[in-house]
Amino acid sequence: MAINYPTSLDNFTNPQPSDTLDSVAAPHATQHSDLNDAVEALQAKVGADSSAVTTSHDYKIAQIESDISTAQSDISTAQSDISTAQSDITALEGRATTLEASYQVRRVVVETDTSDYSTTTSWALGPTFTNITGFNPNSKVLLSYHIPMRNDSTSWGGGYIEPQITFNNSTWQSLGSSGYDGGVMNNSSASIGSYFQQILIDPGISTAFSVRVRFYFRSYDNTVRINQSHDLNNISGTATLMSGVNATQHYAKIIVQELGEI
Repeated sequence: MAINYPTSLDNFTNPQPSDTLDSVAAPHATQHSDLNDAVEALQAKVGADSSAVTTSHDYKIAQIESDISTAQSDISTAQSDISTAQSDITALEGRATTLEASYQVRRVVVETDTSDYSTTTSWALGPTFTNITGFNPNSKVLLSYHIPMRNDSTSWGGGYIEPQITFNNSTWQSLGSSGYDGGVMNNSSASIGSYFQQILIDPGISTAFSVRVRFYFRSYDNTVRINQSHDLNNISGTATLMSGVNATQHYAKIIVQELGEI
């Protein structure tokens, strides 16, 4: 009989012990022929090593193994890319200096200093404000300040302003400086101006704390003045000047806001 495999499975007739070699029910020669055909069909289905026959198992398994190897390589590359991205994110987080959160204002304190200050190119202590107590644990501090400056130099003039802060009356810490153009810098003429800045500070203190602010200043050249020679509070006289800190906020001033995360 002709074999059916691989289209369908064959159903061979097994010879019986009593069958002779020339048996009609199970001819001996036919048995050998069918077995040979079946083995050849199995070989064709399985395929030789490195078979190029696309329907053979050897070819298909080789393709699957190749696809798996490619996928593993892609996964390894993706994992490497993820590791690099995570490293980049970590590096960016390490370089980040912004404070990101939603805050509510817990309180606002305004202080002014009407004293006159002056110095040349050497750093000198300027306005120094009182110690503000009662800040809640983990609060942030928003410092706003306004410094009236004057330099009568006929060259660049200029004025540096360096705010400093202390928590709990401990070590003073610098908040940087304005550079030489702190509100007063011109070339070939005197300069009168004011310097305004805001700084958001995270003290990182988990207990109640206090805050105190002071300013150091100096000129780029010549003499720089704070509060002096501005004719501050020269009013029209058509209204009564308010009293206390309400009337002195054109002088050196700080506004300290306590911010708590929502």
